Amino acid sequence: MTIPVPVDFDHLNRNAQVYPAFMLPDEGTALCLFAAGFWGWNDGIHMVRKGLTCDFVDTDADKLWEMMTLMPEGHAFHVEDAWKFAAEAAHAGKEWDVVSVDPFMGNAAERVWDSLYLWLMLARKMLTVTVKTNTVLNVPSDWTVDFFPRNPHVAWMVMKRA
Repeated sequence: MTIPVPVDFDHLNRNAQVYPAFMLPDEGTALCLFAAGFWGWNDGIHMVRKGLTCDFVDTDADKLWEMMTLMPEGHAFHVEDAWKFAAEAAHAGKEWDVVSVDPFMGNAAERVWDSLYLWLMLARKMLTVTVKTNTVLNVPSDWTVDFFPRNPHVAWMVMKRA
């Protein structure tokens, strides 16, 4: 299935998919990993709407470029592997208020679930991760967990600092 590139921010905004945006802070910083697959309409658009300043990370330079032309100014775009970017950021002590990790499904998703503690190191307040509806992960006791359905088989696992 080929999806045409959104023509402008309004078009991207109208194609926003389900996301637990009501749980986002009204301002602050956000990190979106695997950001460019659908130009941010799964998670990034919701963060931009809420006034968060975002870092978007993906290995697809062309889609990140398209995304950069659609988003308002003030956000950063990084062509890099999500794990490499996250490991370097964690080593440097960097944090964002919200971190979203959306590889969708497949081998990358399983690797994301195995890397949960890496993503948590980067999140000050909230972490969202794409999971199967029956996924069980070991979550630290200082985080609360909720699930927000995306479809009958996939959900956003929403973790907030307790």
